Amino acid sequence: MTGHCNHVSAEPALPGQKDANGALIVWLWEAGSTSGVTNDVDRAQRNAESVMRGSGARTAGVEKAFYVLGVDSLTDSYQRAGLRWVAERDTKGRITWNRLAVL
Repeated sequence: MTGHCNHVSAEPALPGQKDANGALIVWLWEAGSTSGVTNDVDRAQRNAESVMRGSGARTAGVEKAFYVLGVDSLTDSYQRAGLRWVAERDTKGRITWNRLAVL
């Protein structure tokens, strides 16, 4: 073990958006050593910003993904959807988000 504590925040199951094929859309977020999953991009950004302010992390990320439930093994995972937001905190503490398309 490296001594790092990766805190993961998962919200209670909330209704979420679905794509045209019925896949559930989720938003993965991370800031510092904390990460989480939510059903709303604005909430994901707020969660990441809160961690940035509390931990001193200078960057954060929010990424759109699809929730995938494994049928054979009953395991779940996330398939990244190619849309990512990256935040940076400047020297005055202001946080700016930039949208990126991930190929």
